[in-house]
Amino acid sequence: MNSDQKETHLTSWNRLRAGDNYALGELYDGYIQILYKFGRRLCNDEELLTDAIHDVFEDIWKYRASLSEVEANNIQFYLCKSLKTKLLKYLNRQ
Repeated sequence: MNSDQKETHLTSWNRLRAGDNYALGELYDGYIQILYKFGRRLCNDEELLTDAIHDVFEDIWKYRASLSEVEANNIQFYLCKSLKTKLLKYLNRQ
């Protein structure tokens, strides 16, 4: 991911925090492949992984007002950490 893309995602993050639902879609489109590749290292269940990724974005939308400001490099870290937490929670239930 180049620096222009990171800055675009940072702008989308800030718009999301302000309630722009289109920004959520932009972030989803920008990070879905990264999250999927990351999640495949943790989980072989494709359906569970897909559900977890969607749930991460649902949670981001639900709690958008309480999201903090981040640097462009930290969005990917935040999303991957959220996905890992979600997957571990689901896998522990099984």
